[in-house]
Amino acid sequence: MGLAEPQKFVGYRLTNGEISSLLIKNHGLHIEMQIDRRHPVGQRHPAGVEDVILEAALTTIQDCEVWPENFATRDSLQRHGTHMIPPANAVFKQNLAAVTEREYGDRVGIWRIMDMFARHGLKVTFLMNGLKVEQFAHECREFKSQEHEFSSESYEHEYSFMYTRDEERESIQKTVTAFERVLGQKPTGYLSPGHASTPHTLELVAEAGLVWWADPLNSDNP
Repeated sequence: MGLAEPQKFVGYRLTNGEISSLLIKNHGLHIEMQIDRRHPVGQRHPAGVEDVILEAALTTIQDCEVWPENFATRDSLQRHGTHMIPPANAVFKQNLAAVTEREYGDRVGIWRIMDMFARHGLKVTFLMNGLKVEQFAHECREFKSQEHEFSSESYEHEYSFMYTRDEERESIQKTVTAFERVLGQKPTGYLSPGHASTPHTLELVAEAGLVWWADPLNSDNP
């Protein structure tokens, strides 16, 4: 008995003259079948397989976003985590703890996480607002030179359900223009802020010439 697709066979390991593992490769990922007929599991398996080790493929997405000016106020629709929003009668209407927490990524967090990606040789997908790309043009070009992928959200982090069709199109087109001006390319894909798309989003993303759209939460294939 052999493999239905022999080209996926990579090799095997011998231990004390017996095959102790088989290695195959499927869709770029390795699968190791460990064989030990003395193992309690292997004793019950016809081929003596006692374990199967699968190589995993993960997509790491790094969000870099620009928040509306009314963030952390009663007028904002954005999530604020555990931060209290000042009540209507507050003298100062914005919670600066929430604001500075969101600034941490730009000031400190992104550099630490980029160092980690470099140490482990990881390539990630950046999801960025068009305005963020413009604000951090030099950094984006540096990250691109490290072969990371660049995809997009709207021009700033405002929920698409607040936009008319024309306003949503304008936001997407401004984002594409920002990417082309700074990075010399369109974003590869699109994610609406909070996954909150509209009935127009898919058509507008396709119109802009992007490859993938990741808003629906009913599938794991963008």
